[in-house]
Amino acid sequence: MAKSIRSKRKRMLRNIKRERYAKKELEKLKQVVALAEKDKDADMKDLYTVTDPLGSTNKSADEPSGSGSMEVDTKNRDPKTLRDEDGHYPVWMNSRRIKRHKKRLQSMAKKKEKTQKAKKKR
Repeated sequence: MAKSIRSKRKRMLRNIKRERYAKKELEKLKQVVALAEKDKDADMKDLYTVTDPLGSTNKSADEPSGSGSMEVDTKNRDPKTLRDEDGHYPVWMNSRRIKRHKKRLQSMAKKKEKTQKAKKKR
């Protein structure tokens, strides 16, 4: 495929951003190294900051939750068709993949029919 002007532009902007952040990163690393050399006995926690990902809750492993284990309703899926009891495909499966999967199942069914007809004729 040909490279569009848009993709070239995006690549150029990513490179600029990478250079800009590289300078900041280098300064941070120099500060960390200077701090480490100045304080050989310093804890590693002083050298970096830990940030939790968005949406995560801050619960420690020491705190017991309300019940021992959480009961989750899991729907049984047919491994061949990937559908659950209600006939729905998994959430992570996009429409193109569902279409491809259905087409594959149909072709497999046709092959199976052909082989059965061939066996009956013998």
